[in-house]
Amino acid sequence: MRVRWPSAVLAAALVVGLLLTSCGGSVGSGGTGAPLASAQGTVTGFGSVVVDGVVYDDDGVAGREEIAPGQFRTRSVALGQQVELAYEQQVDRAVLRSISVAASLVGPVQRVGEARQVMGQTIEAIDDPVQGPLTVLEGMGSLDDLAEGDWVEVHAAPWRSGGGYRWRATRVEKLAGPAQARVAGTVTQVGPGRQARVGTLTIDYGQASVVPADHVLRPGDRLIAWGAAQLDGLRASAVRVLARESANAARPARLSGVVGALDATSARFELAGVTVDYGGARILPPGEALIEGRYAQVEGHQRADGVFVAREVKLRKPEAGGKRERVHLRGRIERYASDASFEVRGTAVDASGAQLRQCEAGLSEGLEVRVQGWREAGTPVRAEWVDCRD
Repeated sequence: MRVRWPSAVLAAALVVGLLLTSCGGSVGSGGTGAPLASAQGTVTGFGSVVVDGVVYDDDGVAGREEIAPGQFRTRSVALGQQVELAYEQQVDRAVLRSISVAASLVGPVQRVGEARQVMGQTIEAIDDPVQGPLTVLEGMGSLDDLAEGDWVEVHAAPWRSGGGYRWRATRVEKLAGPAQARVAGTVTQVGPGRQARVGTLTIDYGQASVVPADHVLRPGDRLIAWGAAQLDGLRASAVRVLARESANAARPARLSGVVGALDATSARFELAGVTVDYGGARILPPGEALIEGRYAQVEGHQRADGVFVAREVKLRKPEAGGKRERVHLRGRIERYASDASFEVRGTAVDASGAQLRQCEAGLSEGLEVRVQGWREAGTPVRAEWVDCRD
């Protein structure tokens, strides 16, 4: 029986500090005694890991992904992925303690063209840096190359627009074949018959095991669900509600996404399913307009009622070059084809016009380098220089 949902879907707040430990618990001190801060956003570079322009020292920290409730595998961190971090803010740097890769959707393509859909959700590419980090494509030249039935992993910044939600993809990977369908996100509504919504995507968890077993799903819960893809959502076989921590002055939080449901009168908007109070916040850059559809990073703390109180709202601003964004990469060369074509941290690099710095012996597989360049949507990083110095 299909649930009739109210026309106004109200998204309750997600508590941001939800990072899991290896045994599935909540964020602690990282072994140093200092409380950990949390962040959620898009990988925009490496040097160590850059998430929405903020550099986190990731020395010795491997990415991971939850593949079933409480079961994890190591996962390489790549450009455009949605990730959740726990970090320790030191005097001069942010030191990463854990990083979890959190794909928004894994499922088959149901419709192609401009209205391309996965599990009933319309997937949009980002080609304007104001709207978010430009879409990274893996396994295809453009989204138009996808065919109905292709399986994809979608990393997206969902945002509330009007009475529904739209999914702006920061990374889309074409998979080799069918996989276990998956949804990760914030519960926006719960209906009868053990059904819930993430945005406008329906999760039927009537036959699913829920972890923790005694938890009753409610709006604001952050979850991962696995199961079978449906035309308008997911028939779940397992659901895990993620542990969460509230943030405060000693445990700050960062959250990134697309501004939606903006109400200037109450000084509130929605970001990734979270209600943000920006009444006392500083808007950066100065003079930039806070409008719906702009990509932003907020920094602040979580109140007991789930509202995120921002002290700073940083709007994404394009480079002078227009629809392109700066990228910094640091890592070992992989899939070396020539000095003009290789990968760094899984990111394709076109170095045909690049200046080589301290690279007298040339480039080679496994060589650690730093790359500075820029990219447009769906293109490799166009390197301006490649530095071989340690």
